[in-house]
Amino acid sequence: MNQTTTTRSIAVLVAALASCVPAQGQQSGWAGGSGEAGAGGGSVAGTYVAQGAQIVLSENAGQVSGTASYGNLQGTLQGTLQGGQIVGTYSAQSGASGRFVATPTGDGGLQLAFDGGQPIAFARAGGSGTAPGVAAAPVPVEIGDEKIPPPRASAATGQPHRVDHEGWQVRTPARWKYAVQGGRVLFGSDTEAGFIVVWFIPNVTYQQMESQAAAGAAQIGMSLAGPPISDKMKGGRALITELLGTAPDGSKVRGRAIGVAGEAGVVAMVGLTTPEKLPALRARVDALARSVSFFKPKRSPAMNHLTGAWWHYHGTDVSSGGHYSGSSYERTIVLCTDGSFHDSDESDISVNTETRAASGSTDGWGNPVDKIYGSANSNRSDSGQGRWVAVGDDMNGSLELHFANGNVERRAYVFKKRGGGDIELDGRWYGRDPQKYQGCSDSR
Repeated sequence: MNQTTTTRSIAVLVAALASCVPAQGQQSGWAGGSGEAGAGGGSVAGTYVAQGAQIVLSENAGQVSGTASYGNLQGTLQGTLQGGQIVGTYSAQSGASGRFVATPTGDGGLQLAFDGGQPIAFARAGGSGTAPGVAAAPVPVEIGDEKIPPPRASAATGQPHRVDHEGWQVRTPARWKYAVQGGRVLFGSDTEAGFIVVWFIPNVTYQQMESQAAAGAAQIGMSLAGPPISDKMKGGRALITELLGTAPDGSKVRGRAIGVAGEAGVVAMVGLTTPEKLPALRARVDALARSVSFFKPKRSPAMNHLTGAWWHYHGTDVSSGGHYSGSSYERTIVLCTDGSFHDSDESDISVNTETRAASGSTDGWGNPVDKIYGSANSNRSDSGQGRWVAVGDDMNGSLELHFANGNVERRAYVFKKRGGGDIELDGRWYGRDPQKYQGCSDSR
């Protein structure tokens, strides 16, 4: 691939695109307590906005609640102030749920990270004085007036990239090649400028893709060059648009984005290059989109053996001479028949000390004391969901958890005995627990 300064700058944008990382502000902290001003320059309560998204928060004695909206998607937030952050859980109308952490920024806004993913930057609407619960007008999303050209290239016929467990395939354009990075496929050429990133978004419809196109472009710091257009392709109905942006070195960047909708989700692709190279890259993106095909996902033997609920627990307790310490860790991974998964874990650490003082000891105010007590407790919980895939047999293999936020967890598994029983995941034993098989479409 070309290694010019501009191309390297575009590569930075592609990396941001692959993980959906918006610009981050300077971090600060909130103080606890209702209505108290934190180091971020205001209270927790208020309205926060990002491109296409809005959060409204209220706070009472360290307990935080609120609502979140993104396009036509709605949800609720519940959390507590912990160490200058809001830590809690979210619940979407779609039934999705998980964990979030909100961190204040020096300009009065906040960064919100879902399920351990990269943070999304929100600005405080109307400044730090915004009244709690007052909805702010949505941030306008910039859409240019260019006329987006329809796809004209023929379907690519090169090396296929096939994902059996998700049920889709694309073919490589002539004289191009690809590499897989996590849940993304990066296409490039040794002789042509630019990159194309392709990935699959399960359970998303054409209508949802259309309503979120402008907000998705804004999330990577770009805007739409013109209103999206629609096209009918072999793989399904496609949404086509083009992007305008600026690379980290200040040079202009152009892009073409196409999403092809199938029955189970969307194959999305974005190509980025310099403005003068866009016509050539446009043809490559179109060829990739024309080559998209969908088929019934195939389950590997490993997926048949691993489907179910797996539970792990370990803990320690130490008590000696008035000192006590204990810790525990618990994790449940529910691998559903339809290829989805639900994951939750919780850890607790507690330390208590009791030290007898010498006769005549006093506290800081001169009061007599005969014991000094100390204690510390820490509790953490987390959860996530997404799609899973496994390769191997009823003895050993590998398990991949593709979280909805783009993170991928890979673990080797080993069955304790052939055909069933407990499994070891990278050194930890997990046992089956049918009672925990909940949240799946075939749950009983």
